[in-house]
Amino acid sequence: MINHIIKYQNTFVSSFLFKNNLLSLMERGIETNNLLKSNVFIYKFEFDEWPAAHTELEKMIMPYNGSVFDIRNAYNEVFEGLGDPQNDP
Repeated sequence: MINHIIKYQNTFVSSFLFKNNLLSLMERGIETNNLLKSNVFIYKFEFDEWPAAHTELEKMIMPYNGSVFDIRNAYNEVFEGLGDPQNDP
């Protein structure tokens, strides 16, 4: 089932299928690497409010528990401590 979702429904919308059972799948030893690397759990944001480039070049995974509708204005909350990239020297 997981391979089918990765191949034919590889979008963030499909992540809701795993909302309540991802931890259970992992505890049972079911392979989830391909699922976690797929577009099901990876969503790229392209907002004008977010910088296109930053001095921090390492890839980051940051938690966000707010509404997906509010993340557009939450750059400083999500990446707290990185400062304002537009004002970096």
